[in-house]
Amino acid sequence: MCVTSNYMYHTSISHRFATGFRTWKDGDVANAVGEPTSVYLREHHAGEWTRAIEHSLITQTADGTIEDAVFDRWIVMNTEFLRTYRRFFIVMGTLAPDTRSSTVMVKGLQSTDYEIEESEQYAEQQGIDLVYEPTAQEMDYSSFVMATAAQGWSRGLIATFGIEALYYDTWSWVRRQVTPDHRYWRFIDLWSNDYQRRYVRDLCVLVDAVPLTTELERIFRSVTRLERASWDEAQWLDGAVS
Repeated sequence: MCVTSNYMYHTSISHRFATGFRTWKDGDVANAVGEPTSVYLREHHAGEWTRAIEHSLITQTADGTIEDAVFDRWIVMNTEFLRTYRRFFIVMGTLAPDTRSSTVMVKGLQSTDYEIEESEQYAEQQGIDLVYEPTAQEMDYSSFVMATAAQGWSRGLIATFGIEALYYDTWSWVRRQVTPDHRYWRFIDLWSNDYQRRYVRDLCVLVDAVPLTTELERIFRSVTRLERASWDEAQWLDGAVS
């Protein structure tokens, strides 16, 4: 069972992991209570979700105090990332082990292309230049994501799940704080609508079929942290994401 909601609200998580999970010497994570991989990853890294929702890019968008320049910078940065991300989905489509998996990757590609189109329309309307030279940290993020696909289906899938689940859950939280008259509703809705909910659910099903290893968990943790680090850069914040 995959639940697409914010997992930081679950109680007694630390006790459950202390009693229900152990690490095998060969690097496989043994789930003694039979909890799905998607649930384990999100609950075991609930702190990443908490820090994401508490990030100032998110909270300021929710309360309406986000500066236009900051949000516009995020749109530019995100669009640059998406151009790499769509190539990632093309590669993942070739690695998909079955028709169902391939279909989910096609949905990811279609969603990414639609988001790029929406961002380009917004940029044209606002007079924003989308020609952008990514920073070293941003290139590290996109390179890391592409590298997971080069390392095989399971690694790429976990990277996709980490990115999509964190983004959906975070902007769903924003959605609950605002109304459709919010000046950035077009993006809040784009990132948290029912299509995205169903897409994360589809990813959960695929992830739950993958045996969890410490390497896959490292990838999951890395992409969530790299995503938050990109939010720091959108706000010109200094310091590394912990």
